[in-house]
Amino acid sequence: MMLFLECYYFSSRAGDLLGTWIYDKHGGFIPTVILTNLVYALILPVLLLVPKRLTATRDGEAIEGVAHIHRRRSRPTTTTDEAPNRGE
Repeated sequence: MMLFLECYYFSSRAGDLLGTWIYDKHGGFIPTVILTNLVYALILPVLLLVPKRLTATRDGEAIEGVAHIHRRRSRPTTTTDEAPNRGE
């Protein structure tokens, strides 16, 4: 979780620096807005590169090929019958 927060903070501050540089060196507000919208528009084609097997399932459904791993991990390793008797 800390790594995620650090990456988020770093990318946010790097974006601020880039935006400031564009604003100061390349004409002010309008070029900054144009470049920001261009980057946002480029997100859509990148989403098309995500494999269909990852987007074909609904929330909560197992991804094909991964379900057997989840079932194997979710099995209990011991049951109450197998627990050692401690003289109770």
